[in-house]
Amino acid sequence: MRTSAQDDQNRLVFGGEVVIIAAMLRTTRLLCALTLTTCIASLGCSDDQAGTDAATETGAETGTETSTETTDATSTDTTDTTETGPSCGDGIVEGDEACDGDDLGGQTCEGLDFIGGELSCADDCTLDTSACTSAECGNGVVEGDEVCDGDDLGGQTCVDLGFVDGELACADDCTATDDSACVMAECGNGVVEGDEGCDGDDFGGVTCVDFGWLGGDLSCNEDCTIDEVECVDQECGNDMIEEPEVCDGDDLGGVTCMDFGLEIGTPTCAGVCSMVVESGCAEEAEGDACMDNNDCPNDLPFCVAGFCWNGDEGDPCENPNDCGDEFPFCGLGECNSGEVEAPCDFDNDCGMDQPHCVMNACQPGNEGDPCDFDNDCEAEAPFCALGACSTGLQGQPCDFDNDCVAEAPFCVGNVCNAGNEGDPCVFSSDCTMMAPFCPDVSLTCSDGSVGDACDDNSECEDPNTCVADVCTAP
Repeated sequence: MRTSAQDDQNRLVFGGEVVIIAAMLRTTRLLCALTLTTCIASLGCSDDQAGTDAATETGAETGTETSTETTDATSTDTTDTTETGPSCGDGIVEGDEACDGDDLGGQTCEGLDFIGGELSCADDCTLDTSACTSAECGNGVVEGDEVCDGDDLGGQTCVDLGFVDGELACADDCTATDDSACVMAECGNGVVEGDEGCDGDDFGGVTCVDFGWLGGDLSCNEDCTIDEVECVDQECGNDMIEEPEVCDGDDLGGVTCMDFGLEIGTPTCAGVCSMVVESGCAEEAEGDACMDNNDCPNDLPFCVAGFCWNGDEGDPCENPNDCGDEFPFCGLGECNSGEVEAPCDFDNDCGMDQPHCVMNACQPGNEGDPCDFDNDCEAEAPFCALGACSTGLQGQPCDFDNDCVAEAPFCVGNVCNAGNEGDPCVFSSDCTMMAPFCPDVSLTCSDGSVGDACDDNSECEDPNTCVADVCTAP
């Protein structure tokens, strides 16, 4: 009968824990018995041990059971602790694997700079991008890192790029837009464009008032920026002196004819409320004191400034009705003939042969006559440029392109030019299509022929090239 000690013979106690290893021992012994040489090499068994183990195993096979129990106070851990490396194919990205099966490490075709497609994993755990889709320049659709593609400009226009008009295109390689057909704002054409504040007489509808002034006139600089120098903090004509006015209408700031050494009359406020003049004053009255015309005799029919006058040249007046037939105009408070340089407040203070009141003097408006605006000039010299009436022909003065006629439409250096070969220019827009180039080295219009000045090849006619700033034949 088997005892309890025999029941425990296949158990080995290590540190209080029971580890069942009997089956392992039996298997090892059987292998040693069958292959003695292998046992000796792998377990270090001696010949005697091998024989004993073999006999024991033989006995076990024949029904005789022999057991061996070994207790060792110093236990030996026989657990296999060898670590294995990444295993490609287990579906988990490990080590230096880029992917493993369906595990792509979170990567996509788009993340690898493709525009779409299906990323997969190769058998060697490297990424397979063969099914990813690349951007195709020329298919008319902006893809990937393309800036544009054909007619697809990504919603951009010439205006978005700071131009005023034109047709935006796409470069052949889809990496940039082509703005060669876009139109820049042209300062001097009389039309406000782009970021221009003004152009000629076009101020875009704004006035001095829009800039916080009470009145005055805006002017436009040569670079199409607005000049407020003529704007004023006061309103001339409201009969109230406001800084920096000297007078305004009937408000003369206390100035009288006595201040001019004259006894009779009332001084006149002239200019843009900028000066008091003695017009309207006289050394002595021609007639007696009066309240109105009814108090004056026929030879002195006009009651002005409290005295009777005959309305001759220089007599004081408040309006033309205070002047006689020979001097029917009232300008700056005195009767006059309305001839050239006669004093005036308005155009209707001047005669028909010199119908323009410019700087308080009547002017004919002919070529070279002073002017403030185009309407101060007659049809023969319809442009007011640099303060004088001009014909706008080649060589005539100008402030802007619209001061010049069609035959010489470009204002360059304040002179009208035709824009032909050899004419001065600042930009290529100052030249005609017959001589479209304006090289910086010459600032004259050129057609790019051999011998013409140039900055680069683009300013030479094909097949000429720019060599040492001169268009040269190949």
